[in-house]
Amino acid sequence: MSQNLAPWTIANWVEKVQAAAPPPKENGLPVLPDPAFAVPGFEEILPGNYIQIDLGCFNWNHRDSKVQRQSAYGWNSRHEMPVQRISAADMVATFQKADRKKTASDRQSEVRKTLEVISHPRLRETLEKENSGETPGAAVAQALTQWLRKAIKGSCLGKSSYHPADQARIKAINDFVHGVTDAIPVVIGVRIKYPWLKANMDLYRIDSHNGNILHRYVADPSNQGIIVAYGRKNGKVCRDKPLTLKVRQSGAIIPEVKALGEVPPGPLHGRAFGQPRVALAEWNNALKHYLRSVGIAEYIFVTQGCVIYYEDGSQKYLRNFSSSYGFTKSLLKGIIGIKHSPFAKRSFPPFAL
Repeated sequence: MSQNLAPWTIANWVEKVQAAAPPPKENGLPVLPDPAFAVPGFEEILPGNYIQIDLGCFNWNHRDSKVQRQSAYGWNSRHEMPVQRISAADMVATFQKADRKKTASDRQSEVRKTLEVISHPRLRETLEKENSGETPGAAVAQALTQWLRKAIKGSCLGKSSYHPADQARIKAINDFVHGVTDAIPVVIGVRIKYPWLKANMDLYRIDSHNGNILHRYVADPSNQGIIVAYGRKNGKVCRDKPLTLKVRQSGAIIPEVKALGEVPPGPLHGRAFGQPRVALAEWNNALKHYLRSVGIAEYIFVTQGCVIYYEDGSQKYLRNFSSSYGFTKSLLKGIIGIKHSPFAKRSFPPFAL
């Protein structure tokens, strides 16, 4: 009424809206037109053709980003796995916390979990001998404290600068070594192994002077995509037996089947931080040459958060490469196209070789 409209004008507008709207069902809500655009796995069609979207599906925006954890890791060449220095004081606290378990066997088992990842073999062997009795955590913590005192006793008496921070650090080390305090200085650490990170240890930095690896980083995610490749059978593309290759953040290609052989030297082995970036055209040409040499007929890139189109006309939203969200290799059969996002308008067919 604030627009000075006549009552009959409003009534006429209501009648036209009701006439144009879909007829209501038993619950009073109208049935919407068939949502042929809905993507299975991303959108769910409810009764009445209403669409429900799981907002958690949007997290591919983070998981598909090229990031790495900032902490640098070393490498244990004997066991072929990443290592990193942690605070010895934190390790002592972990051992002491293990004594809170109910039974002695549970306490010893908890201590053993930490002992197994210590990189230094003699230190690990020394501490394992103390992992017994009713309070194994306290015994191992004391043994670690004594071992550290002996190990650093000869290195803490050297000269240092007169900077207050250096003087404070030297005093803390000397007090610990000579038994003035049992508090382990924060600058003293123990290297531990990270076998569970080995598969994600993809990025590294090269020393420009000698070519050796300086630092290694954990990639998140480790794979920025998967190359799905199809061979030929009787002169036709065989899409029911996909061959897969992982595409790492470094640009390295890792075949997941022996049939694809070894990746030739060059751009497909990836690059380290500080090395020149390989031109995309050069990388793609190297990939095509390699796949053609092993008998691949066509291939396509599959990324997290994409929509896959299949030969039978169906489509599927691929949230990520985790089996926890339903990913299996069977989803890679019969792909004839891909759309990089449910909201993208354009889809891309496989690359023919």
